[in-house]
Amino acid sequence: EIKLEKLDFNILKGFEIKGFEIKESSRYKKASFIKDDSIVLKYNLPALLKGDLIIHKFQMLAPYAQIIKETETRFNFSDIIDNMSAAAAPAAEKKAAKPVKEAKEKKHSFIKNIIITSIEIKGGNFRYVDYSKSIEKPMSVKIEDFNFNLDDLILSAVKPVGLGLSCIAHYNEYKIPVLMKSSV
Repeated sequence: EIKLEKLDFNILKGFEIKGFEIKESSRYKKASFIKDDSIVLKYNLPALLKGDLIIHKFQMLAPYAQIIKETETRFNFSDIIDNMSAAAAPAAEKKAAKPVKEAKEKKHSFIKNIIITSIEIKGGNFRYVDYSKSIEKPMSVKIEDFNFNLDDLILSAVKPVGLGLSCIAHYNEYKIPVLMKSSV
């Protein structure tokens, strides 16, 4: 089940999504698998048409994800992959029926420069639980209040890049505060 409260889209400027959520399957009582209060992506379309990828803002507010390892080979998202694989199988069979052409020369990327002025994640919460070894006492890792920012990333010129990260990591019963700030 997928939920989307609001989508604002402007082809020239970008988009904003509010209230995005993918629910778990019924075996997890339809808890949240992935959710986000807000996702914002602002870009410059005219610059992209000239070969420059300029992202003015990429922001995620209160993202949440839960990964559950059920067995050695099965996760809480395995049914999504199984359904995608089943849907892709008929298309792959049709493709295989056509004669194979010789590989063409590898083309160079259309994108010449990449400029990202702001990436920000605020208030993230991520959880990983492993039931594959023990159902009574599963291994659990949780990252809460995850905050990350990256400013002024330019992949064509030399300029200092600002980087910051803070969160609280939980490993079973241990609680570990993490703080990192850097200029690269």
